[in-house]
Amino acid sequence: MEVLAQGIATSARERKMAVGSSKAQTASMLQAFGRERAVMAEALKSSFAADHVGRSVNVCTMRANTGTMCEGFRQNHVRVRRSLRRKLAQSTEAVATFVASLRADFDKGRADFAKTHRHMAKAQRAGLAKDRRDRSREVAELVNDFHVSRGEMAQELAESLAQSTQEIRSQVSGLNRFRASLEKIREDAWVPRQIPNSLLAAQAGGAVRVPISAPSREPEERQKKTGKKKDDGR
Repeated sequence: MEVLAQGIATSARERKMAVGSSKAQTASMLQAFGRERAVMAEALKSSFAADHVGRSVNVCTMRANTGTMCEGFRQNHVRVRRSLRRKLAQSTEAVATFVASLRADFDKGRADFAKTHRHMAKAQRAGLAKDRRDRSREVAELVNDFHVSRGEMAQELAESLAQSTQEIRSQVSGLNRFRASLEKIREDAWVPRQIPNSLLAAQAGGAVRVPISAPSREPEERQKKTGKKKDDGR
């Protein structure tokens, strides 16, 4: 029992010593942690303060740069606006000048075209009048030539008709003379002739037939030739 009590007391002292040692270590650890924490807090504060100063400087720099940029942008905007206005005025003036030159050229071209058109119309009217006079003169000459040729042709036809009429009259008179001679020949042919004795034996058969000469066709042929000559003269 005593040994057990001693062992318990010994273990209790050891536990106390271990607890005290743990407390001491814990306290030293806590003190070291506190010191480290304070050092870290100071370091963080100083870094935060440095960062704040740096950020403030950066913000001021950025604000200054922003103001400079805005001022430059505003100046560039004013410069660009002035340049655009100047270019717009120049282009407007150039367009107005070009339009004015186009209008002047168009007016000149229209005047030249009107002048040329008047000259062409005048020349065409003169040419048409000359052609009309020439055609009228040619038609008058043709009509005169036709009248002259018609008179000459009428005269030639009258002369040929008179000549053919004279020829026909001469032919008709010749035919009349031929007809008179033919009738005389026929009358002479109907005179009774002496009947030969050799024909008396034939009286029993019938009366003796006296031969009559057939009329000649020479007048008819002459009349046909005369008609052909008359047709040729026409």
